[in-house]
Amino acid sequence: MYRYLKSRLSVSLLSALICLTAISAFACSIPVFRYALEKWDSDLYQIVIFHKGKLTKEMKEVKEIVMFSTEEASENANIKIRMVDLDANPEEKWLDLWKQQKSQELPYAVVLNPLHQPQIVWKGKPTKKKLKSLVDSPLRQKIARQLLDGKTAVWVLLEGKEKKENDAAFATLTKELAHLQKTLKLPEVEEKDAALVSADIENLKISFPLIRLSKNDPAEAMFIEMLLASEDDLRSEEYVDEPIAFPIFGRGRVLYGLAGLGITQKTIAEACHFMVGSCSCEIKEQNPGTDLLMKVDWDKHIEDIYKIDTSSPPLTGITAMIGTTTKPVKKTPVKKTPVKKSASDTIKKEVAVKTTANLIKKQAPRLIKKQDFAIAKKQAEEISSPTLTEESGSLIRNTMIFLGVCIMLVIGMSVFLASKTS
Repeated sequence: MYRYLKSRLSVSLLSALICLTAISAFACSIPVFRYALEKWDSDLYQIVIFHKGKLTKEMKEVKEIVMFSTEEASENANIKIRMVDLDANPEEKWLDLWKQQKSQELPYAVVLNPLHQPQIVWKGKPTKKKLKSLVDSPLRQKIARQLLDGKTAVWVLLEGKEKKENDAAFATLTKELAHLQKTLKLPEVEEKDAALVSADIENLKISFPLIRLSKNDPAEAMFIEMLLASEDDLRSEEYVDEPIAFPIFGRGRVLYGLAGLGITQKTIAEACHFMVGSCSCEIKEQNPGTDLLMKVDWDKHIEDIYKIDTSSPPLTGITAMIGTTTKPVKKTPVKKTPVKKSASDTIKKEVAVKTTANLIKKQAPRLIKKQDFAIAKKQAEEISSPTLTEESGSLIRNTMIFLGVCIMLVIGMSVFLASKTS
């Protein structure tokens, strides 16, 4: 049995169940890849640095690297730092984490990814060089540029031990992705949903770039560890020598990994169909995938690419920590929408939905996205919807359906638990 069939079935069933319970209230017709790029904020990685007593000069410099990457840089990395002084009676969870490392070396860093049960991406002595490679890397820059440029998803083939198997996997991916680019169709986007994103829906294209990555690439060592930590079994002996394919979409979100014999036309097509299909669950947490650590201010670049005067500045700042240059983001043609250029801090009712959403993001860039577009949709409906009563009735109906399904799930779970205990 292939890894895909073994490890994805339960995840797929669970995701489907969760999404079905919410589909009536939280569904839209925007393609998943585009909705994820514009609406799903990246989950935070956490670097925990253990030390004792006052910070040394070197440790202060290490801390500043991470702080600069998250707070002061023009590009914000989705990471937060926690300094744990073992002499200052730290919380029990941090003491437990420290004991699990079975190390006497201090200072000592542990990097955790944002999974519900966090996986350790890397651990060891925190140096400036290590943390710079943790926050950013050349390949992650390239992936970010391609996603911002409108690519549906970037597929990364992490090579295994055997060249023959790597070549076979690469050939299968190349052939099937080329076929899907020609045959897949974007969903029919409803007019009421088109305003949820900045891009001109008519100009969206299906494109799947494929990148081959060696496990021995020193510049991408941290990136490789993130890919392998995106699921809890990819580092096991079963897959350690296998090639693994990762589809990456949205703001650097890994859908899942296809390993070895699981890299087939069928599994590749299933992943692509999901990313191209309608976003049946707007709530990010109810969709599959794990975010990568990427040093990109996604909101800023999306606003820059699709602002009204259509000028597109290069993706600057993403390389601030490693000193390399990047190519400018390609300009995507969009239809001009007449808006007032002098929008004030108070959101004006006359402004269209897209501008309203952008203003909200500027005022509070870290608001949960579902709150952003809920506010924008409500204001837009008050302005321009001639069928407000009809839409209100639809919302009430959908809400009732959602609550009914939830009640049925609770009853079903109660019956199940009762039968288990009896």
